[in-house]
Amino acid sequence: MGANGSSGANTEGTSSSQGQPQGTEYTLQGVMRFLQMQWHRHERDRNAWDVERAEMKMRIAKLEGDQRTNKKLQESLSNHVKILENALKREREKAKGGAIAEEPAAGAKNAIPTRKGESQKLLAADTKREWMCECGNENDEAD
Repeated sequence: MGANGSSGANTEGTSSSQGQPQGTEYTLQGVMRFLQMQWHRHERDRNAWDVERAEMKMRIAKLEGDQRTNKKLQESLSNHVKILENALKREREKAKGGAIAEEPAAGAKNAIPTRKGESQKLLAADTKREWMCECGNENDEAD
């Protein structure tokens, strides 16, 4: 163990004089010092691994939370896009079908617009009402 930095090694002088390879004898003090150094190194490494593991768990939790948030946001935005596409499609069908004054708005079947801009207000109100119902905002109908 003299090669590993242990200073407590003794060598035999008789073995070198006979032409045999020189052997290393270890002292109890040198072995204990080596074991203590290895144990402390192991403890430092284990503590570093525990810290790194905790950091990785926190990072995983944050990324999973971000993923859930982004997924919910994407679903919400996708629903809004579908609602707006349907509203645009209805608007185009109504515009293509002829004058709005001839066909009352879908939500106001009995209402007949008397002024020129009133039919557009009814259509906008119906679109808003449908959008709020589809989004679950039925209490927001203040208009």
